[in-house]
Amino acid sequence: MEYVIGQNGKKEILKTKGDSHTDLSGFQEITQEYPDQTITDNFRIVRKIDSQEDQEGNCYDWYEIDRHYRIVDNTGPIKADIEKTNKTIGGERADRMYEPGECFTTDGKFYKVTLQIPAGGTIAVGVNVEETDIATELSKLS
Repeated sequence: MEYVIGQNGKKEILKTKGDSHTDLSGFQEITQEYPDQTITDNFRIVRKIDSQEDQEGNCYDWYEIDRHYRIVDNTGPIKADIEKTNKTIGGERADRMYEPGECFTTDGKFYKVTLQIPAGGTIAVGVNVEETDIATELSKLS
């Protein structure tokens, strides 16, 4: 089923497209997932406006809706970065948060954690775990 929300004048309209007609009523929640985000729309059906079919057999229904609000979750790519970092770190070290600049060792390797922040932004969008030479890092402590 495909869902499209738009406006007709001051009214918000929901259009559905599928292989059968819909009969929606009351409060509804529609979640649509994309590679970079998940969009969740919540709204109340006011009334069904129209139903039609095209030559290919697709069924279309239009509804007037109100009390509509949308939540956009853009954390998918961030979660993928965290999973990648956890695989890089490996083992039990992946079960805790690391602060920027914090260093640790695992599997005989030395890692330093840094945050990636978008230009002009304040939100971390990923984590880099850099493998460095342990002798160099130890010399910095002296």
